[in-house]
Amino acid sequence: MGVNLASRLLLRTSFTSRLWPGLLILDTFQLAGGSFFFGIAVLWTYLLALLSVRRLQQALGSNGWWFLRVVGLNYIAYAFASDFLRYPQLGSIKYLVGYLPFAVLSVLGPLLCLAAFGRRIAQNLLRSS
Repeated sequence: MGVNLASRLLLRTSFTSRLWPGLLILDTFQLAGGSFFFGIAVLWTYLLALLSVRRLQQALGSNGWWFLRVVGLNYIAYAFASDFLRYPQLGSIKYLVGYLPFAVLSVLGPLLCLAAFGRRIAQNLLRSS
């Protein structure tokens, strides 16, 4: 995740809004359908790209930066996973070969993050006792 992704996403949302007259970039965040859901993922992408600046990370502190990064990246992963897994071609071999790695990682990523969080808590409890 980086500034490159955020800049490409900005170009994509800008281009998409230009294809249909009367749409603004903010229409990405409308409440109809899944646009609001993916609009939040777009906002997380921009926020994390903005917070990649070292001074802003230091202003948040290590715990604040860690929390925002974990919540934001997991929300973005969930948005991608919901997009990968909602299509009816899920039963076709070609679809499974192409998207199964992404679907597996979309599930494993948050589980590994949760395991690391549990380990961090356990280590803190052992240090304090």
